[in-house]
Amino acid sequence: WWTAPLFFLIFLLIFRNAIFATLFSFLYIFDNAMIVHTRGAMLEGTLLFFSVLMILSYFILREKYVRKKWLIGGSLLLGASFGAVMTTKLLGLLLIVLIPAFLYSIWGKWRTMLTFSGCALLAFLVVYVGVWQTHFALGRIVVKDLPDNGYYQASDGFKTILTTGSQRSVTSFPRMMKDSWSFVSHYNAGTPKLNLCKADENGSPFYFWPLGARTINYRWETPEGKQYRYLYLQSNPVVWIGTLIGILLAFVVYIGSFLLPVKQKLGRGYDLAVYLLLYTGFFVGISRITRVLYLYHYFLALIIGFVIIALFFAELKQIGRFVLTESRKLTILLAFAACIFLAFQFFRPLTYYQPLTNEQFERRTWLHLWNLECVGCKNESYLATPLKN
Repeated sequence: WWTAPLFFLIFLLIFRNAIFATLFSFLYIFDNAMIVHTRGAMLEGTLLFFSVLMILSYFILREKYVRKKWLIGGSLLLGASFGAVMTTKLLGLLLIVLIPAFLYSIWGKWRTMLTFSGCALLAFLVVYVGVWQTHFALGRIVVKDLPDNGYYQASDGFKTILTTGSQRSVTSFPRMMKDSWSFVSHYNAGTPKLNLCKADENGSPFYFWPLGARTINYRWETPEGKQYRYLYLQSNPVVWIGTLIGILLAFVVYIGSFLLPVKQKLGRGYDLAVYLLLYTGFFVGISRITRVLYLYHYFLALIIGFVIIALFFAELKQIGRFVLTESRKLTILLAFAACIFLAFQFFRPLTYYQPLTNEQFERRTWLHLWNLECVGCKNESYLATPLKN
């Protein structure tokens, strides 16, 4: 939940309006999928917190880098948060784009660039090396019942370090780190590929994620009578599909600003380009991964989408002859926030494990691509036919 005020600060820097920032924060606060997943012991909650913290530090630097204390503080915060992202989940490597993006925005200001690079690198190394070294130092027992007699494909050099108890030594760090990096590719190679013909397959194709497909049924039970309780990784469709529409419009507006004669250039065109690049880069990278992936892998791209539509909405001055004044923008945002909240309440039973009849459940199946399945219902996949055992 600490991520919510961070989003508020990001939107506040974009809009300079506390009400706008609050209403845009509804995108995160009332998304059913994020609520379900981050309430469990999963890595995504931690990943999102540090990712949003890194995005916030980027906007702080963009706004206030001319003042030395803000430059140093923002650089340290960005480097430390990126180190925390990378020690949580490698998916966060995508955010490294923010570093060259900021450097390019201040190109030619060599002293500022050097200060930023030095502070960010120092903070990154302190967090990244510190977390890994602590991890290595605490690992003193080899459990023989685990894979590879507890060594997990460790090299002979790493085995010697463990045998001699020298894992706390700083000189052992490079070898241990190299082996840990190597294990990542070994782990991914052993993960199965997506197979929609499996009856219990929870994975989904990445190109369906922006629509909220496919959902994951974490658990269900029968509390009484003909009602069932479900805990589903079910998106808030207003948040996800609304964000997708906003991103597509942002692409159109940004490209149109170059191709069409416009009276006024985009005020935040550079930042919009950076986050559109991040969003696009996410899907380019994900498309090259062959192992099975799940809907929650989209969370990082989704929060980037929140930033994109905020930047887009801040830039939107008029639609045709309809001028978007501050009061009209507020009306649009209030309506959007109300729709988000109402959709959250409608899908609330799947989020908070509340009982539903089959008829009530099926009323929540808005898209067949979601693959929502109620107990005892005739469930039919529109993607593939599961093989029978």
